[in-house]
Amino acid sequence: MSNQQSTSENSPLVLAVDTSVASASFALARGNEILSVLKGNASVPHSKTFFLQISELLASSGRNNINDVELFAVATGPGSFTGLRVGLSASKGLAQSLGKPIIGINSFDALALASKVRGDVLVMIEAGRKEYYFGLRRIVEGELVQKIGEDYVGEPEKFLSSMAESTIATGVVSQEFLKNLPNFQFHSSVSTSAEEIALYAPKLLLSGADFSLRPHYVRPSDAEINRKD
Repeated sequence: MSNQQSTSENSPLVLAVDTSVASASFALARGNEILSVLKGNASVPHSKTFFLQISELLASSGRNNINDVELFAVATGPGSFTGLRVGLSASKGLAQSLGKPIIGINSFDALALASKVRGDVLVMIEAGRKEYYFGLRRIVEGELVQKIGEDYVGEPEKFLSSMAESTIATGVVSQEFLKNLPNFQFHSSVSTSAEEIALYAPKLLLSGADFSLRPHYVRPSDAEINRKD
C-alpha cells in the first residue's frame, strides 16, 4: 500500500459547502481524493435546494448516510450575505446535530487555491452596486494560504490602480469586467471552491490556525447600517 493511499484512508471524510455565490458548490473528499462534486442552479435560492443537494452529493458517491461525514467545512465569505447565512447556518446545524466538527474557510482562500496559481494572486468577487471584493493571497506549495494586507470592498478603479501591471488575478467576475483588466493575467478556476475547501479543511484543522465560522462580510450588512442610522 502506498503512503498516499494510507494517508487517504486515515483522513476524515469531508463534506464542503460554498453558498457565497449564486451557483453554490458542494464536494465530498477524503485525503487528496475528491469523491463527488455538485454545482447548484444559480436561478434557485440556496435555501430551497441546500439539503436536496447534500443528499444528491452523498448518493453520487455511493453514500446515503450523512453520518458517514466526519468533518464539515463551509465557505465564510465574502460573497452574498443571504447565501452565506444559508450555508453557515445549515452546515452548523448538520454538524451540531451529528456531533461532528466543522471548520470555516475564507472564500478568497478557496478561490485562490482553485486557480492553481503559485505565488501571489489577487482574488476578486462581484459585490453588487458596481463594487467588488478584493483580497490578495499568497499560495506556497505545502503551506497554508497567506493573507497579504487587508481585504477591500469598493469600486475597482482605486484599488486596481495600486496593483502592479501583470498582476495574477482570479475570482468570480463577469467577462465585461475582465475587458477592463488589460494588464492583469486572469486565471479562471480550475476546480470549484467547494473542492478546494474539502481538500484544505483537514490541513487547516491540524495546523491549529484560525478557522472561524463567523461570516467574512468585509463590509457591514444593510441591517447593520440601518441600525446605525
